[in-house]
Amino acid sequence: MTLALQHPMNPDKTPEELARGRFVSGIRSLILNDLAGDLKTAYDKRAAPAFKKREGREPASSRDAHMALRGDPAFNIYSAMRVQAQKMVWASVGDSVAREGDKLAAEAAKVSNQPGSVTLNPDLEVPRNVSAIDVHLMPGSYTRGEDSLEAGAIYDRGLAVFSMGLMGANLDDIGLSMAKYIALRYPDFKPQRILDTGCTIGHNTLPWKQTYPDAEVIAIDAAPGGLVYGSARAKMAGVGSALPADVRRQPRFPRRQLRSGVEQHVPARAVEEDPRRRICRGVPRAQARRAAAAHGTAAQWRNERL
Repeated sequence: MTLALQHPMNPDKTPEELARGRFVSGIRSLILNDLAGDLKTAYDKRAAPAFKKREGREPASSRDAHMALRGDPAFNIYSAMRVQAQKMVWASVGDSVAREGDKLAAEAAKVSNQPGSVTLNPDLEVPRNVSAIDVHLMPGSYTRGEDSLEAGAIYDRGLAVFSMGLMGANLDDIGLSMAKYIALRYPDFKPQRILDTGCTIGHNTLPWKQTYPDAEVIAIDAAPGGLVYGSARAKMAGVGSALPADVRRQPRFPRRQLRSGVEQHVPARAVEEDPRRRICRGVPRAQARRAAAAHGTAAQWRNERL
């Protein structure tokens, strides 16, 4: 199953593109279910016993398990197919993004006056771990197209293929699950400000705004194109920002305003709250506070790095 994006930047796919997306989703399902099951059998029957015989002990870590499996035919097939399927994800959506550049721009322009804003830092040097490698094997990484809508569109449409329909209608199941958990676990928690560091295009940003509509939601990332696309996508969903960007022009967050963090997928979410209370003790609040202290702004979407 390939998900249809639930916003006006959803692509107009040709029959060939639909078939291609379904094929890639299907082959990923085969890899992650059937071939992954073969890996378990290979590990139990061949790799782990061979490791014990060679090392004189059982595998004791994930690194041990990886080294034990390397070279096994099941591992080689699984790895090769998974890498190629990942490349096929992006290849399956590239044509539609290239063809629909004008449509993307026109749809984004329709919501340009909606609440919320995107601010790009022209002096920011994108770190090499974002610019110098193809993150997730996405050609050009998150910086392709510079500050155009291209990178965000590739990522959004590619994730729809990648997810096989398992990440929710808006590809936001991770954010929805975490935000819902916090709301149920801490019913008296009323954040004033939520910071999403490393937001990409905001799949997991918007659920926090939807869960806490009175909070000001700020999203930052190092790659500009995803922010431009994410801002338009947020406005289309009616959750551009907590306040119009011109209401508050606070250049930085005062120290210790952001006091709690939630590790959700890779990004850390930092949430402002009553200083007498802290939730999710032990998560990396320091990282979020450094980001807030250095890059705080009332704008929702900012081109920054930690």
